[in-house]
Amino acid sequence: MNEKIVEMKPVLLQLINSSQFSGFNRQDPHIHLFIFIELCCSVGIIGTDEETLFLRLFQFSLIGKSTTWLQLQPHQSLTSWKEVETMFLAHFFPSSKITEAKVAIATFVQHVDEPLSGACERFKALLRKCLNHGFETEM
Repeated sequence: MNEKIVEMKPVLLQLINSSQFSGFNRQDPHIHLFIFIELCCSVGIIGTDEETLFLRLFQFSLIGKSTTWLQLQPHQSLTSWKEVETMFLAHFFPSSKITEAKVAIATFVQHVDEPLSGACERFKALLRKCLNHGFETEM
């Protein structure tokens, strides 16, 4: 295997370390992935493509039980970024949370004395929590 060695910029590693995902219930794995990708894309590394960059740096964005989860994956089983995303979300945002999020979206109501703008932001946050909610835009 003739893999090119690419030097990582310390500032990128610091940025990624500053936004680590531990796997606690209060953390949103979708937001973690979004922030991770944004950070990686904000500081390009010459000589490497995005997928390779994501695969190499993802481990540094994890801490605690999420690191343990990654280490327990079979050796070389996660060979593409899509596989990492899929497995990560399946573990940290399982179908029970998807169902819970879909119910919250379907039964959403504006609170008494809540400004419309606040309700819209709260609803958008629910949609971001469950990107595959399956609801039509009109609904």
